[in-house]
Amino acid sequence: MNPYGNRHDCSRGLTGSSSRKIGRAGYKGTKRVLKVFAALMLGLVLAYPGFAQANPEELNALLGSVSGAKTVATPRHTLSADGYVRSLSSGPEGAFVSPLKQKADAESVAVAFVSKHAGLFGAIGADTQFTLHSKGMSSADTVVHLQQVIGGVPVYNGRMVVQVDPNGGVRSVLSDILRGSTPFDTDKGLLKPTLTTDAAKAVAFKLGQKKELKPDELEVQSEPVLVIFAPVVVGRTGKPVLAWQMEIASKTEAVFKERVIVDAHSGRIVYHFSLIHEAKNRQVYDSNNTTADPGTLRRSEGQGASGITEVDNAYEFLGDTYDFYSTEHGRDSINGLGMALIATVRYCESAEFCPYSNAFWNGETMHFGDGFATDDVTAHELTHGVTQYESNLDYFDESGAINESFSDIWGEFIDLTNGAGNDSASVRWLMGEDISGGPIRDMANPTVYGDPDRYYSPLFHAGADVHINSGVGNKLCYLLTDGDDFNGRTVIPLGISKTADLFYEAQANLLTSSSDYADLYTQLTQAAINIGLTLSERNSVERACRAVEIGGLPEGVSDFKANSSSGNPNITITWTNPSSPATIKVVRKSGSYSSSPSDGTVIYSGTGTSCVDGPYAQGTTYYYTAYAYYGLDEFSEESYSPPSRSRATTGIQKPDTYFAEFFEYGDNDLDNTMITFTPIGTGDFYATCSQSASVFPVDASTMTWTSMADDDYRLVALTGGKTVSLYGQAYSSVYIGSNGNLTFLGPDIGYIDNLDNHFSQPRVSGLFNDFMPDLYGNVGYRQMADRLVVTYLWVPDFWMGGYTTFQIEMFFDGKIRFTYLGVDAIFGVVGLSSGDWDAYTFEETDMTDSAGCSVDHDSDGIPDYIEGNGDSDNDSIGNFEDSDSDGDGINDSVESATDTDHDGTPNYLDLDSDGDGLSDEDESLAPADVDGDSIPNYIDTDSDGDGIDDFVEVAFNTDPYNANDVPDVPLPYAGLALALLVTGVLTIRVHVRRRREV
Repeated sequence: MNPYGNRHDCSRGLTGSSSRKIGRAGYKGTKRVLKVFAALMLGLVLAYPGFAQANPEELNALLGSVSGAKTVATPRHTLSADGYVRSLSSGPEGAFVSPLKQKADAESVAVAFVSKHAGLFGAIGADTQFTLHSKGMSSADTVVHLQQVIGGVPVYNGRMVVQVDPNGGVRSVLSDILRGSTPFDTDKGLLKPTLTTDAAKAVAFKLGQKKELKPDELEVQSEPVLVIFAPVVVGRTGKPVLAWQMEIASKTEAVFKERVIVDAHSGRIVYHFSLIHEAKNRQVYDSNNTTADPGTLRRSEGQGASGITEVDNAYEFLGDTYDFYSTEHGRDSINGLGMALIATVRYCESAEFCPYSNAFWNGETMHFGDGFATDDVTAHELTHGVTQYESNLDYFDESGAINESFSDIWGEFIDLTNGAGNDSASVRWLMGEDISGGPIRDMANPTVYGDPDRYYSPLFHAGADVHINSGVGNKLCYLLTDGDDFNGRTVIPLGISKTADLFYEAQANLLTSSSDYADLYTQLTQAAINIGLTLSERNSVERACRAVEIGGLPEGVSDFKANSSSGNPNITITWTNPSSPATIKVVRKSGSYSSSPSDGTVIYSGTGTSCVDGPYAQGTTYYYTAYAYYGLDEFSEESYSPPSRSRATTGIQKPDTYFAEFFEYGDNDLDNTMITFTPIGTGDFYATCSQSASVFPVDASTMTWTSMADDDYRLVALTGGKTVSLYGQAYSSVYIGSNGNLTFLGPDIGYIDNLDNHFSQPRVSGLFNDFMPDLYGNVGYRQMADRLVVTYLWVPDFWMGGYTTFQIEMFFDGKIRFTYLGVDAIFGVVGLSSGDWDAYTFEETDMTDSAGCSVDHDSDGIPDYIEGNGDSDNDSIGNFEDSDSDGDGINDSVESATDTDHDGTPNYLDLDSDGDGLSDEDESLAPADVDGDSIPNYIDTDSDGDGIDDFVEVAFNTDPYNANDVPDVPLPYAGLALALLVTGVLTIRVHVRRRREV
């Protein structure tokens, strides 16, 4: 009998076989920046019918409208997370019928097709239109890129890519747009900016100032234009906003160039990324290890060798790259129109960091540090230029990872075909093997350098550095080119030429600026059709994509959760099954998640929706992974869904809410903000309130300053029996980390500021970031009568160099408060961790949301964040849900948080609110407002209006509610009466306070 519910018991007898460097050389480690790792359904899957927003009948009719196929048509499609059609393909033969009755140009066909099926794609707004953005040729087909426009304003990166055959049929569509109804449909005023262009420029210039560039050292290279910025288009969450888009750059040095998008109403920077594409991953100039830019021209087209090794290497390798693009793809230089290839070698960003250990493309020219003008790095940077002129993939998140992977791909293709350098088997697929310090990435085995080799790898984190997540595309290229067995799939090699053509077709024709890995899958499979690969070769593309888990995988379980409860030795695992029949396998491991269905102990296999694992000792943590198994697929290979993950600890109940947020430089809304976390005693644990702040609550000059090294900590033991609390657990000591966080179970000197580490133990992350207090600034603390205060003052970020100042207060009553006066950090995590959640099930909480300031469980007009979960009247009901917190018979909503007698205790907690020696309870029962002054007795110090304070009347045993009953004190005794009065008042007040504190 299962005492914890009628669920399947997990079998404990099944056991499976258990068995960076990045952009800049010399940096001490990988920065794993995380965001929400949502459970994506990639590949050729149908959404659950009850969830899909696209009309099923219309979709089925469209899928059945393929004409011209010689064999049975195999149309394919994918759906967006909200149930609309994201991609569509007619298959290797035929096309979807044009909605136009007469033959028309490709642009007209594309617009008509999108308009007819607007509901399927989610373009349902009355003011939504599509205009021509660009068009090109893919063999005999025309590829039309349409721009989404709402109310006359273009949606940033909102594109439809429509492939039209010579007969006017539609062969494929990729829709990366703002779907469904929008705020602009009902409120046209939102499309009118309230922020001027000059104000928007000033906001954008703040980014340059964080790079220590003065406003007069910056310029606007692209004037602000209005766009609708929809976070969903670029793979983020949030509401669409009207915004100013512009590009700013440093005037004299090629060290800063950013695309910046500023909310046209609030003035907040909602999106930005660098346009300088770094690698560390025929006019050649030489800076000779200075900051001179472009330096001295040393070799131009047709000239002989300069005798300067770096100059001549760059010249030759630029030529090799040009020749490969020309011969293989028919492309004339970076822009396809003969653009000059301009490079500067032996360049330094600054005198302090010279020689410069990196290379970059700044949107116009290439720059190489000393020793970086190698064949693969040169081709890498030139390819960033090709990407800019073709798909123009944003250099951020997944689109940036694909951008970076494309550069690695062509970098390695040129490396392997130009006959220069070492191309032996031992270095094949190594990126940067010829630079000083050795290779920086391994495309055949990305995990060697801490990069993911598949989409659902534990090394893959949404929002991570583009040089990290590029490992998925790099592994895909290796598999397609050389072939291999990987992740249960056998991939037959296509060779360099066909693989290059495949990626180029997607790069040049089929991707949009915000395409992610799911789009790369659909567009590569379409590209395979477009370039005429055979069925066997197309199958190889499909297998490779499935091997690296970017698409083609069946639906997995959803809502996968592992939970325990207080004192419970068992862990209950629940999930929702996929819409198609499958066998669910739940795998358990300790210390880490399963990497495959055979990695760990299979504790459940069946078709149910839950199981219970245990019993185990209290405090035992296990990691659970669920796979949906569908048997053998069309390639006779085992078909497993992507993994779903969750972890739990016995005896500990997870909070209902995370209270944590991933922080990014471009999302900085922390400056001059105070965030209060007040415990409220429910599954939510805290009520949060964000308010503006201009000074620290506790003067920083009163801190005890420490001398912390980089990645250091200090243990602070609280004195006087005091404790601080986190998620209801009390701690008598705190480990203060130099990287912006407090831990309680032990010190943590880790500097990888990601959600995995944030959730690894109970933690308070004021701003978990790789700070360097040994370089500048300081970290200090102070124990006060009611709280522990920790202050981070002007500490620099390892990556950015800017300075960040904030304060953490942990009150002994359980309240926690963050105050930020200046944040220059580039990445980080903000919030609280109970040590039970993890990045795989994480859902962000907006720490700067002020909604918590008005949460009021007991509807008494006093917000929860003020009342807290204390129990002032000892009635076992927390103040935040007790409408009479002090038990005086007067509702809190009547008493309010006003402090009538100015004694530091608000009326709703004060048993004598007016300090007259009479209890509020007694005064509320006395005749109401006998003097008619509209002031209730309990806050009226002269209740009967006779000119004599109530406490005087009480002292001389007269009725404070009867104006005719006044003290009769003989004049000679007036002095004595006054002394007795003072003594009596003090006695009464002490008595009242003691009563309240019991």
